[in-house]
Amino acid sequence: MIWKEIKNLKPTDFKRLTGVTPIIFLHLVEAVNDYEAKTRKRGRTGRKSHLITEDKLLMTLMYLREYRTMFHIGVAYGLSESNVCRTIKFIEQALISHPSLHLPANVS
Repeated sequence: MIWKEIKNLKPTDFKRLTGVTPIIFLHLVEAVNDYEAKTRKRGRTGRKSHLITEDKLLMTLMYLREYRTMFHIGVAYGLSESNVCRTIKFIEQALISHPSLHLPANVS
């Protein structure tokens, strides 16, 4: 599944497919973009990813929700297994570090 194919689904179908509503999905995309802007290195070398943030997030949701292997996800997106692993770790770190996505502390 790629962003172009699912962005026009009804909200109920979108949630059934991804596990989150379209509004929350867009909030997660903003969180990842904020993290990427903060951690972007000057003079980066190497290839630029051909995936947009939405597809990277969908890849991560696919991994977390469907328990698909990184190999299978890589085949679906045309990426190597190691590239899928790096992408998923980056997205997870972006979501973990965003302050608005933290769960409230358990106060006894």
